[in-house]
Amino acid sequence: GHIAYAAPVPTILHALVGEQGVDQRAFASLRLIHTGSAPIAETTLRRARDVFGCSIVQGYGLTETAAAATTMAPRDYVGRADLSLSVGRPLLGTDVRVVE
Repeated sequence: GHIAYAAPVPTILHALVGEQGVDQRAFASLRLIHTGSAPIAETTLRRARDVFGCSIVQGYGLTETAAAATTMAPRDYVGRADLSLSVGRPLLGTDVRVVE
C-alpha cells in the first residue's frame, strides 16, 4: 500500500525534507501530515509543503491533555504567513490559558 497519512515530530520532518533526492520522489498518495510536540522551523514547514504537496496540520498537546489541545488546520494558515508557526485553535471543549 501507499502512505496517505504521516505524523512525524518536527525533528523527523526536518530530516525527511533534508534527505538527498527527496525532491525527485513521488508522494501523490500522501494526503496529510500532522506534526507537533515541539516548535517547527518555518523553513522546515515551507519545505515540507513544497516536497510533499499535501496538507500539514500542526498541533499542541500534552499527556495531561489527552495528547491534543490545539490544532492548526490548513484552512487556518493558507495565505496567512503570520500564522504559519502557530499551534492553532483550541479543540472543541478545550479552554486554553497562558500563564506566566
